[in-house]
Amino acid sequence: MSHTAFRDRGEDFALEADYVVVGSGAGGAAAAVQLARGGAEVAIVEAGAWRDPADYPVTAYGAMRDLLDDWGSQIARGRALWPVVQARCVGGTTVVNSAICVRTPGDIFEQWKRERGLPERALSERVWAHQDTVERELCVEEVPPAARGRSNELAM
Repeated sequence: MSHTAFRDRGEDFALEADYVVVGSGAGGAAAAVQLARGGAEVAIVEAGAWRDPADYPVTAYGAMRDLLDDWGSQIARGRALWPVVQARCVGGTTVVNSAICVRTPGDIFEQWKRERGLPERALSERVWAHQDTVERELCVEEVPPAARGRSNELAM
């Protein structure tokens, strides 16, 4: 595995790969890993810069400037305006989202099946096995009750 920053090269160059994955966040990284495990040559293209975690900004201003796309000022428009925090760095938004992992509840899959035509295979044990694999590889652990706080306990 190697890392090349285009801006550091100062020249055009060619690269061959079986697959090019756009974005290095949760989705892109997961896709790239699975493709590479299958024997493919994979290139990941990321709009943001590589940052060594030891060099992450220590202030909110620095984080907004260096890690967030549009300084964290994006919004989604619908019936209401909703703030969207999107990172622009290697690792994507997973760098700034507090490492929150939420397993999709079974009743949500059932609702999607009824209302959106989600295929039956999406509800199979194989899907749950994939979620187990992701949680294991990411070392997902439940937050201890003492760290959750009263508000979060009530919300759960």
